[in-house]
Amino acid sequence: MVVATAIATAARTVATVAATNAAAKVAATVAITGAAVATRGPNRALRAGKDSLPLRDVLDTTLILPGLQHGVRPRIESTARAAGLATRNVIEINSIAILKSAILAGMGATILPVAPVQAELERGAMRALAIHDPAIARNVVLCTSRNIPLTNAAAAVSRLVVQVAHGLCASGAWIGARPLAG
Repeated sequence: MVVATAIATAARTVATVAATNAAAKVAATVAITGAAVATRGPNRALRAGKDSLPLRDVLDTTLILPGLQHGVRPRIESTARAAGLATRNVIEINSIAILKSAILAGMGATILPVAPVQAELERGAMRALAIHDPAIARNVVLCTSRNIPLTNAAAAVSRLVVQVAHGLCASGAWIGARPLAG
């Protein structure tokens, strides 16, 4: 799971830079859908034995979210806005470790991909529910320059990233992710 998170973080950073550069080419794209709300807190709507919740219900609870500089937060805000919704009761914590501690202390719930809370989910310390109506999705893209050839080392890392990402998708270890053509 740490590998998937590292790949997602690195690919997002590279994709952000490449998005402004017409000389970039896409090496691989993975679509991640259904960001999950992780909770341990007292909110009944999030504990009612459901496997998924509409975004409206999730936004009605106290949320512990990373700041806007974190890749997932702008996606949450834009998805909510597009659905005519807004985040209201937000505790902002940028450290994922501290954010998870706050959830475990029952201070609220969060909206994150499953990978950062996978260990807590496996231990039963947290519960994850899929979000729908609308789902929150993003693409993780590995880009390289069309104009500057990759070194042998960079090409090997690129192949490894693509292989690991596809393997995690195929095995189901990267929950909610699927490779896209490209």
